Amino acid sequence: MDTAGNQPVDHRFRFVTSLGIIVPSGYDHAARIAAFRKAHAGEFADFNSDVSDEHFAEQATVRLESGRRIRCEVMQAVCGVSSDECLRYLKSRQALLLGAQGPTIVCEQGKEKLPKCRWLVSFDDRPSLWNDSKDERIPFLMVVASEVPVFGLCYFADGLAEGDCLLCFREG
Repeated sequence: MDTAGNQPVDHRFRFVTSLGIIVPSGYDHAARIAAFRKAHAGEFADFNSDVSDEHFAEQATVRLESGRRIRCEVMQAVCGVSSDECLRYLKSRQALLLGAQGPTIVCEQGKEKLPKCRWLVSFDDRPSLWNDSKDERIPFLMVVASEVPVFGLCYFADGLAEGDCLLCFREG
């Protein structure tokens, strides 16, 4: 357990920051990514076209609703960690697996609090991830030093490298 006695300790991850988010009014899970892209596309250095509602909305493990309060803990890998190990870690912390929808809210409500120049990966269960015929794809957000974000996809097989971060969404 951690020092507060709340969660199992896993020394492969270290706490970086935490922010409270509220699912916005009018949130539509089925169209969230398209609405976010339309509202914010000009703010992004890159927004991968495969990060889409078509690829991530229907099969999502958790469907958010307006007004829901969530805590997003950013946990940095201190060594290389496989994606399967990341999923086990998130599940041990009773994390909400939000896939591509979670980072859209984090970006709107707290990107200034996120670590810069780090992949911030948002997992979902493997069957809920989009597969591009090579492997499952995991959404990531990166905020570069100028506070300009990138929204992309990494491969499940690659796992996290030292310094990459997990977005650990929890009730709260």
